[in-house]
Parts: sequence; C-alpha cells; structure tokens
Amino acid sequence: MRMAAVHSDTYADLRERELCVRLTFVLAASRSRVIDVDNLTKSMCDGLRGTVYRDHTQIQHLDVMKIRMVEDAEEWAHLSVRPTAVSEHRDVFDRLNHHSFGVARI
Repeated sequence: MRMAAVHSDTYADLRERELCVRLTFVLAASRSRVIDVDNLTKSMCDGLRGTVYRDHTQIQHLDVMKIRMVEDAEEWAHLSVRPTAVSEHRDVFDRLNHHSFGVARI
C-alpha cells in the first residue's frame, strides 16, 4: 500500500490535542487475501503513534471506510487527522437545535 513520508514537525500541534481521524483504504480488485477493516485501522493507527500524534487515547472520533476497486490498480490509503472538540460537543451537535440528550444543554 502506498504511503507518503511526512516530517514529524508537520504534526507538532496535534501531539497534545483531541483528534478526529478519517481513514479510507482502497484495495485492488484482484486482492485474494481478505483484510478486516479493523486490522487495517489498527495497523495505520499504530504507525501514526509517535509521529502524527502521541497516543491512541487522543482519538475521539474515528471514521473508517474500506473500498474494493472495480478495476485493478495500485492500492492506497487516504488519511485525515485534525483537531476536534467532540468531547466539548462543539463539532458534533448543532447548537441551533439545542440537543439535550445525554449532554448538558449547549
């Protein structure tokens, strides 16, 4: 699977923040060995630890998708890591709707 190298200073501001991680794995149509999406995710998250973020406990929101290509081509993965405020309910609930289930009124 193709991955680009990154310089560790690029992610310095993420090392102490709560994070949203989005992963998309695109697999070749001819792949004969089945790979579970949870195993792909664990491998990717382990590889990012210490470079992009300090520890897995920083991940508060995880969005993962595995896609098998229709035609054969090189396999690849897309990664997005960004700060989140999910624990403060700032980027999950719409303030205009005033959700009150399970959380303090926003």
